[in-house]
Parts: sequence; C-alpha cells; structure tokens
Amino acid sequence: MGRLMNDMKAFSESLTARLESLQEDRVLIKRALGNPSGGSDSCVVRVSKPRVFKGQRDSKVVENFLWDMEQYFEAAHAQEKDRVAICAMYLPRDAKL
Repeated sequence: MGRLMNDMKAFSESLTARLESLQEDRVLIKRALGNPSGGSDSCVVRVSKPRVFKGQRDSKVVENFLWDMEQYFEAAHAQEKDRVAICAMYLPRDAKL
C-alpha cells in the first residue's frame, strides 16, 4: 500500500509541475500575441470616429456617409436602440432636425 501511495504522490507532483509549465507557456504566448497582462482574453480596439456629414445633397456622398456609419456601428458594437442618437451627433445644424 505504501508503494502505491508513493507512486500516486510522484504522479501528482509530476502532473502539477507539468500544469505549471503549461501555464507559464500560456502566459508567454499571450505576451507574444500582444496581451502583456496574461490575464483577460478581452481585446480593446479603438474605433476611429466617422466624418461629420456636411449636408451635401449628392446621393453618393449621402450613401458613403450612411455606409461609414454602418461600419462604425459594427466596429463599435453599438446597440440598435442607440444608433439614431449616435448618427445625429454626426449631422450638422438643420440636418439634425
């Protein structure tokens, strides 16, 4: 029985050492990938703000503005309910009304 306990203890120690080694490898990989904390898997990405619509009446300019806003909403993970309010911030003077 004593030998079995010794074998189990040795196996447990070996397994613990291997897990610690793998944890160290994981931290090194995270650092190499740009996560120096080695902690959370979240990634912060800065999304550039869209250009303010200047009120041009050219359909292509309006279409490009709307497309830019859609891309901004996707990248910023904007909630559907907030999109109109956000879009209004990029409209000048009377266009907001």
